[in-house]
Amino acid sequence: MLIGIKRLKIFVALACLTAVLSGCSTLSTMIKPTAKSNEPPVEEPAPYFVEMHPIIGKAKLFQGAISQPTTVQNALQQSGAFKMTNSMTVDLHRQLPNGGVLKLPVEFKKNRQVKYEQDYALHPHDRIVVQAKSNSPLDKLVDQVFGEL
Repeated sequence: MLIGIKRLKIFVALACLTAVLSGCSTLSTMIKPTAKSNEPPVEEPAPYFVEMHPIIGKAKLFQGAISQPTTVQNALQQSGAFKMTNSMTVDLHRQLPNGGVLKLPVEFKKNRQVKYEQDYALHPHDRIVVQAKSNSPLDKLVDQVFGEL
């Protein structure tokens, strides 16, 4: 009888061990990772554009990304617009929900700093248009006589 109980205990122990080991392997194949995640989708940074129109030559287009709060001053520096010319006019073109375009003039100081009240925060798809101006003595005379054209 003692041998029968020992055999029974060994059999039960082996059966439990087999069940645990085989249960773990089949359990891992039954659990499949779900394709959907609870994390929000990663959004691409929204673009903005800087059009640079030199006095001579072709216009250049710079495309930047708004990955953090960006202003007109930051965009002009990143695009290299200040390197293009010493004198320029700058306008911010913003798309309106009704399909129109809002044109905001941007003035800057002699040290190439955009005036604080016109250093607008950029919105997705804003377009900054930079037009180089000539600074020749003849241009200055015409500006004095007729005003800026």
